[in-house]
Amino acid sequence: MNRFYSEVAERAGHRCEYCRAPEVVFNFPFEVEHIIHPRIDEWTAHFQPNADGQIQPLTPTARVTIQQLRLNVPAQLAARRHWSALGVYPG
Repeated sequence: MNRFYSEVAERAGHRCEYCRAPEVVFNFPFEVEHIIHPRIDEWTAHFQPNADGQIQPLTPTARVTIQQLRLNVPAQLAARRHWSALGVYPG
């Protein structure tokens, strides 16, 4: 496990700092990734969630992040809609 996991997880509220998925619905801890810097780069400055679950890029960095992390594949969209219905996803 990444030595920064505890610090990052606590700071992020145990959510993915890219797509905001709740860690609680997974059976393993999230990885600490570094494509954008979620603590320096404000999420809303780079991403915009849609009602259908898609995360839209607002910047070139966000476009690459969405592509590299596959944030808008059908399984991710379905998961975000489900988490939203359960009240555990802020999107």
